[in-house]
Amino acid sequence: MLLLDEFDPTEGDDIDRDLLGAFRALGLTRFQVEQTICANAPGLFLEKVDTALCASFKNESAWALWGRREAVAESIGDTNIYSSNKDRAITYVLGRQLRDFFALLAIGDLLQLFDGKYAELRDKSRVRHGRFSGRRLRRLRSDFLTLSLDVSSLVRDIGSFNARTWRYASDVRFTLNNSARVLRSLEEAGRQKPTPIDLVERWREEYVTRARELAAVDKDYREVLSTVASIGTSIDTIKISRVAIWVSLASLLVALVTLLVADIKPEAPLFAVLRWVISIFG
Repeated sequence: MLLLDEFDPTEGDDIDRDLLGAFRALGLTRFQVEQTICANAPGLFLEKVDTALCASFKNESAWALWGRREAVAESIGDTNIYSSNKDRAITYVLGRQLRDFFALLAIGDLLQLFDGKYAELRDKSRVRHGRFSGRRLRRLRSDFLTLSLDVSSLVRDIGSFNARTWRYASDVRFTLNNSARVLRSLEEAGRQKPTPIDLVERWREEYVTRARELAAVDKDYREVLSTVASIGTSIDTIKISRVAIWVSLASLLVALVTLLVADIKPEAPLFAVLRWVISIFG
């Protein structure tokens, strides 16, 4: 959370180069084009941090809630009810109102993580499973055990999360729209303004679709790779059988050589058998 003393990103005011550079260093770059405004706290602005610009996050997923301190405090109401410290009161109130929204952000990050996992399985399947071994089969089993269980539970959890009949009246609602600067330029040009998008409802619907797609992908991958794994296991079994045959032949050859070089007495049973064979076929 970033609370400013002077600048308000929701008003579309001109911004000098130094301040713009400071925002870029924090990974805040989209507020001049599109803005996500909190309906419960109109002075509060949500933006996904460009972590490639903000080295502090080291390419981790991060979001920023920011705006002018006085505007946010006015939208909340009497902050003295919660704390004499205005910043502490703002964070306390918003902390309660953002619980469901934090869950939505976590679900989005988890879906993105699963997308990456399945993409990695697809991209590396030829290298990892072109030749089968016990170690690779164990790795495949481990991958699908964890991913399949997580995806199946995620589909159910998202459905349960969206199907809840109760909601807190104070839960935040975010709307996505063009920035105030862009809206002002559209109005000056006589062009129609876009309809704001309810970001929470949009994400809920999107996450249900993405979770179902992941479940379908998981089923397809599991069937294909399980079949390929079975074929690979059969091939390995055939190879092992061939090796066993050659080992048996080598053992027989060693035994015959040992027999030939051994010092066997004439009265040994082996000579009796040889004399009997010669008498039959001689």
